[in-house]
Parts: sequence; structure tokens; C-alpha cells
Amino acid sequence: MKAFKKFLLPAVLVGVMAFAAACGNRDDDPPADDNNVVTQPGDTTPPTGGDTVTPEGPAFDPLAAMNETLARYPQEHRNNDPILQRGDHGNILRIGVPSESPMAGLLGSTVIGTTAIDTNMASLSGASWSLFSSNEGRAFGNTGVARYTVNPNEMYIEITMVENPVWHDGVPVTLDDLVFAYEVIAHPDYGHTGGIRWTAPIQTIRGIWDYRNGDADHISGLVLSADQRTLRIYFEELPMSHIAFGIWSAPMPRHHFEGVAVRDMADSAQIRSDILGWGPFRVNNIVPGEAVHMVAFDDFFDGAPLVDGVVMEIISTAMIPEAMANGYFDTIFGGFPLDQYPYYSDLQNVTFLGSLMGNYTFIGFRLGLWDAENSVNVMHPQNDPDRPVTDVRFRRAMAYAVNQDLINEHIFSGFRFAATSIVTPFHPMYLDASLSGFPFDPDRANEILDEAGFNWASGADFRTNQSGDPFTLILAFNEAGTNHLIAAQKMQDWADIGVHVELLDGRMQEFVAMTDMLHADTDGGEVDLFFGAWVPGFNPNPVSRWGPTAQNNRARFNFPDINAVFDNLNSMEAWDYDFRVAQYHELQYLINYHVPMILNNWRIDLVPVNNRMSWQDTRPSDEVTRWGAAFPWHQVGLTAPAPLSR
Repeated sequence: MKAFKKFLLPAVLVGVMAFAAACGNRDDDPPADDNNVVTQPGDTTPPTGGDTVTPEGPAFDPLAAMNETLARYPQEHRNNDPILQRGDHGNILRIGVPSESPMAGLLGSTVIGTTAIDTNMASLSGASWSLFSSNEGRAFGNTGVARYTVNPNEMYIEITMVENPVWHDGVPVTLDDLVFAYEVIAHPDYGHTGGIRWTAPIQTIRGIWDYRNGDADHISGLVLSADQRTLRIYFEELPMSHIAFGIWSAPMPRHHFEGVAVRDMADSAQIRSDILGWGPFRVNNIVPGEAVHMVAFDDFFDGAPLVDGVVMEIISTAMIPEAMANGYFDTIFGGFPLDQYPYYSDLQNVTFLGSLMGNYTFIGFRLGLWDAENSVNVMHPQNDPDRPVTDVRFRRAMAYAVNQDLINEHIFSGFRFAATSIVTPFHPMYLDASLSGFPFDPDRANEILDEAGFNWASGADFRTNQSGDPFTLILAFNEAGTNHLIAAQKMQDWADIGVHVELLDGRMQEFVAMTDMLHADTDGGEVDLFFGAWVPGFNPNPVSRWGPTAQNNRARFNFPDINAVFDNLNSMEAWDYDFRVAQYHELQYLINYHVPMILNNWRIDLVPVNNRMSWQDTRPSDEVTRWGAAFPWHQVGLTAPAPLSR
């Protein structure tokens, strides 16, 4: 067997990241024993029980580890100094949005828009706010603009408007605008916009398929009252996950999009320049790709903003520390670059707030293709010697080879935690903390590859496939912050077990272009692996990201046993808490069994807040939100005419 090469990461970081701290790091469980997990090529039937994936012994408690780290940082900032008054010089909130790519410019509605960058840039306009609040249980709350009741027996949700918001042109927001959002999502031409919201929960609305197929001119399951303030949504099935942000709840102004064909919406002025929201700030100027300028909307239903306006500006991740230190921004939508935090932790003009995130990152295996005609993911034949990633044993070996703790220590200063499940500590009630995932074990990785017939070529640095031919895997990895270091370390880890991996086109990819390529399968089958990240938010059910009919499932896996769990989570039985928990645990086990992706990190972010801000809070709660945004930005004041500098 080839001798292991030295780890690349420490060499890359010598003199650059010598501060590396292990704060919050932990020891993983002993590695799981993969003996006889797959006894024959093509055997993908999970064994009964979890012993082959989950070793016996004390389980790592990710909640304890993350909570210990989170407890070291405040989650609320308050400055009780007198605030500037409307019209005072400098009463403009400045917010940075970290990105190495320009915004795509799809700002008018997340029914159409797909990127987190655009969502952040338009968020304070309320163009895509939910009508519901969120609660501490991370489901729909009942303190928002709209309230709801559920009738599981008759399988409907009844929504009632209790506040009187208006769009920025003064037209009232009604539940007909929510109906319009559903009509756009269900339209047969919606696929021309990317089709991202056409998800399994929406597909269970009564009559929605008749509408999509052109057999009806309306969606029969959407029953709207004459005053447009009460809406019943009838479902063929009504699982509990629908009220955990599983159904679409953001209205889309029907009157504003009148005359715009669905297939043309992505390029329309209503999406790209003439933005209409119902939040506390109105978009009045867009610098394409770079910035969004907003002014206070004094008719906001919950009260006029305390500041005159907001500037949202794209900033390279590497520039964030100095920008915050020198008082260029008041805060950042996204976390502070953790590789730089030790150098800036003592800033006097900034308070760092801890934030438990629902995000997770992963390396996905490209296991199939998207069948656009039938809206389904179709897998390649399993155990194809010409596609090593189609062999589950190969995927397990790739997972064991990654030294994620090394990356977390040296790049993320201990604020990232090796993920063991696609359900994160953001949803502790559903997380199976007994799973160990794939802790770093290159010896086990080599054993698996040897047993599976991926042999070392004589005198070569890399293994051959099962037919004895050399192979190279192509990795798509987007450029952002320290991603180039992460990619380099992972490729070195895989090289150490004899797997040759190269970057697509020999370079890091631009984020939007890479996302579009993977979403539409325009890579021509060239990509074997890709870096991805999801922000599940408040809904723990990942069917819209990893389901068989989800185009978002860019790994293109479609395993019957996983699909059965998705069906169970969308069944009436899932209203029973114990059944629901058991299904989430089974889902996590099966994902770890089939390994359609290598999970990287769960995360805690540090949110920098300039001390001139009167308030900021990173805790999700009805007490903070009370309506459909993550935070009541209209209640934030500024105590100085410019962000404070160090």
C-alpha cells in the first residue's frame, strides 16, 4: 500500500494561520465497522438495526459541544444611548452581504429567485416574507400577520389575515396574493424559472396537478373568502411537516405581475428592478450586482422605521474584518470569517453575537441525472466500473478519508463541528445524536477500497477502477472565502488513499454559474463531486432538497428506502410525535448508509454588530419576530451619525 502523503493544510497555513485554535473541538466516536455492510456489488439493502453505521459505546453529543461554544458569546446586543431622529445626518443602516460573486438580481420574489445572496439583498423589503411568524419550536407561529388553524381529519389549513399590511404601492396585501404565488409555482411554464419551489408539499394540494396539466383554470384546493382575508388550503395528505414551514407562505403581488407571463418572470422588471414588498424598507435604487439602496416605508403595518434607510452592499469575505474594524458597516448578513476572528476578537467598536445556524455543508456525489420531462431524479446504474462514485463502498471510503476536524480547527477556529447527520442541532428534537457519521479513518478507507477492488496501479500514485483502468474524479467547488484551502485539503486527503481528484476546469468555480450548471445538469456528466450547502431554516423535512422529485437534489439520488421515509413523514401518521421522531432517525440512518453525500460541518456563526446599533438579536423566537421576518429591523435605531471605528 502506498505511504500516506503529509497533510496539505498545515503547510498551506504556516505563517498565515499560526493562531489556529481548537476551541470547541471534540473527539469523534470510534469508527463504525463497515464489515459486510455491502456483501455483494449492487447490494444496497440496509441491514436491520444501526450497528453497521452506528457503533456501540458513548455517543458524541453535538448539542452539548455546540451549546458550550455558543454560551461563550451573547446573543443580544443593546445600546441604550439616545438614537438619531429621522432626517438626522447619517441615519442610514449599512449592511454587508459576504459574497465572492455578484448578486444575480432576482430580488422581487423568492418564488422566482434562487440564491441566498439575492434573498439577503432584498430581505428588508419584505418582498418574500412569510405571512406567519416563527416560534421557538421552529414551526409556523401564530403571532404573525396571518394566523392559522389545522384540521387534520378534513385535511385543510385555514389561514386568516389579522393585520393590515400594504404593498409599497399602497395596495393591501391579501391572501389572493398567496393564491397567486401558488398559481405561479404550479404553472406548467414555471420550470423555465428554475422551478425551485415546486416541491412535494405543494404537490399535495388538491387540484394542483389538474391546474399544472392544463385541465383546470384554478386550483380547486385553494378556497378563498370573498374579502380575500381567509383561505382554506385542502390537501390530499396533510402531514405535520406542512406547518413546519413545509408549505409556501410568502405572498406575491398579483396586481404587480399582471400581464407578465410566468416563463418571462425571471427577466421581468418586477423581479429585477421594480421591486414591490411589504416590509419596513422600500427599494429605491439598485446597483446591478453590487448594492441595493432602500428608504423607510412609513406605512409599514408594525410602525415606521427608526432609520431613514438601508444600504445593502456585496463585500468580499476577505474584506469583512477590516470593513467592520474601520466602521464601514453596521453589521453583516452572514457570519464573520472565522479564520480571521482571533485577530479581531478584541475590537472595541464591535460586539460579536453567537448564532446557532441550521446550515450544513457537504460534498455531494453525482449519482444520476434530472429527468425534466417527468420531474424526477434518475440514478445511473449502481456499481458501474466507469463511475466509481456509483459504488457505495467507494463513497464510504471517500467519507472516511476526510479529516474534517483538521479543517474545523485550522480554518474555522473551532466554530464548526463535523456533521454526523443532515438533521442539524437547530432541530434537537429530531436529531439522532447517536450517529457517529464517518470520523477520519484513512486505514479503514484503504481497507474498504482494497476489498472493493480499487487496486493500486503498479508504480503509480493512484488506484485504478475495478476494471483496472486509471480514473480521475472531477470536483466542482465554488470560490468563496477559504474554500480554496478546504478544497485543497480534501483533495489531498483523497490522494492519500489513492483517489485522484481534480477541480473542474482546474479552478474554483463562480458560485452562481456553478449552481446553475448543477441544477440544470449542463456539466455533460463531467462532474463527479460537488461542494454544496443548505440552509434548511425552520423546516427539518429535507424532501424539497433531497426528495426523488426535487431538482434541488443535485446529487440526483433516488433510493426507494429513503423515499419510503419521505412518504412516511408526509403521511397522517406523522402527526404522532413518536412516529415522526422515529422516521427522522430512520432517514438520518439511511442517508449515512447510502452516503449520497459526505457531510462536512454544522456551524455556529459570529455576527459582528457595530456598537452604534441600538439592538440586534440572533435568537429565533416569537418574542423577537412576532411576524414573518427573522428580526424586526424597523425597531433598530442608530446612536451615532456613522458606524464606530476601532
